[in-house]
Amino acid sequence: MNIQLNRTVLTGDSAIHKFLAGRDIWNEYVEQYPEANVDFSGVDFSGASAMTDFFNFLFPKKGDVDFSGAIFGSKGVDFSGAIFGEGHVDFSGTNFGGGRAAFSGTSFGDGWVIFRHSTFGGGDVDFSDAMFGAGTVDFSNTKFADGVVDFSGATFGAGTVDFSNTKFADGDVDFSGVMFGDGMVDFTDTTFSEGMVDFTNAGFGDGGVSFNGASLSKGLISFVKVTFGDVDLAGAFFGDVAMDFKYARFLGHADFSQINKASNISSLSFRHCVFERSLDLSDNRFSCIPDLTNTKLTYQVSLDGLVCKARIGEEGIPDLKDGDRLCRLKEIAESNKNHSQALDFHIQEMRVKRHTLSGLNWFIDTIFDGVSEYGRSVTKPLRWLVRSWYLFGLMYSCLSIYGDPFKSGIEYFWSAFLFSTAQIVPFVAVSRATSKSSAEALFGSDIPHYVFTASLVQGLISFVLLFLVGLALRNRFRI
Repeated sequence: MNIQLNRTVLTGDSAIHKFLAGRDIWNEYVEQYPEANVDFSGVDFSGASAMTDFFNFLFPKKGDVDFSGAIFGSKGVDFSGAIFGEGHVDFSGTNFGGGRAAFSGTSFGDGWVIFRHSTFGGGDVDFSDAMFGAGTVDFSNTKFADGVVDFSGATFGAGTVDFSNTKFADGDVDFSGVMFGDGMVDFTDTTFSEGMVDFTNAGFGDGGVSFNGASLSKGLISFVKVTFGDVDLAGAFFGDVAMDFKYARFLGHADFSQINKASNISSLSFRHCVFERSLDLSDNRFSCIPDLTNTKLTYQVSLDGLVCKARIGEEGIPDLKDGDRLCRLKEIAESNKNHSQALDFHIQEMRVKRHTLSGLNWFIDTIFDGVSEYGRSVTKPLRWLVRSWYLFGLMYSCLSIYGDPFKSGIEYFWSAFLFSTAQIVPFVAVSRATSKSSAEALFGSDIPHYVFTASLVQGLISFVLLFLVGLALRNRFRI
């Protein structure tokens, strides 16, 4: 950042001398020179025996402040309660060492606030309740170590807030209660490692927020009761994370499409959310069921290419709440006229709810699934129909009064399987005559009663299987 010319500049040894003289002398001096620039660029504070203390320091009301390239040591630095003026504040490339960096309650003016390429060591970083003005706030390419990073309660103005390419380490990251202005909030390609990421009760303005390409490795990510404008998580990378958007309000478009490694997300909840614009969950493969129960959906929800499956617990039992979640997804798919996808969700819903059944109900439900996938599969009931035709054909041949079927020739087998075929399609006109003639060829004129019993059982089984074929065809070609 270029220091403006033709102004008083407090720099070098003079700046260090005023700083070491203490807060009162410093504050008195800057009040006398409200347009002065302050230049601590490249200053090495790492030799201090205690925390570098800028607590409640005042900076010129209209001047620029430059700490770019400064070095703070392991004792930490405290800017809590400091008040910066309307000029630019530059901490770019600053090394904050391994101690605590405190900016709690710090007030920045409407100039740019730049922490680009700065490095924070292993201590906690505290920007809680900090107030940023209308200028751009730039934390891009900043590196945070394993301590807690706390922006809770901070307020940003109308300018762009840039955390792109920033790297957070394994400590918790707290943006709870943060109020962003109407500028764009950019977390593009930002890395969040292990630890909780908390945006609870945060508010984003009309500029929207982007997590495109961000990496969220492990832990809980909370957006509970957050107010969004446009939000973009398309292309984000996820590890084993749980994402919670309960009670959030989306005033703009919400894009969650094509999330990278979406299968790593352990849970995704939009329960009780309000969507004022479109929601896009397309082209994702989740290993959990997104929870859209009790949500208000104003515009269309895109589920094209969405694949999800219920998570199975250690005892082989799914979360029974997934049944309600799948039912909600089914309703949305039906409203989109995507009958195939609605049927997929319905099948999964039934499989989850099967664990609440017992006895005969459980048996019937299991058979319905195994034979036809709850009316979705055409090939499964056809396979069972062919199997039943073959098995009953063999049975009729074994029940025949004419002895060893292997000595009776091909006509014997032809009659047995012809009789079996006639039981499958009794509604065909020639079926009755075919059944009678093939039966007489097998059993003579006096047909045993057990043959009629077997044919009735085959007819019932065939009717059910043909019905399931018709049901599957209807579901497949439903308009």
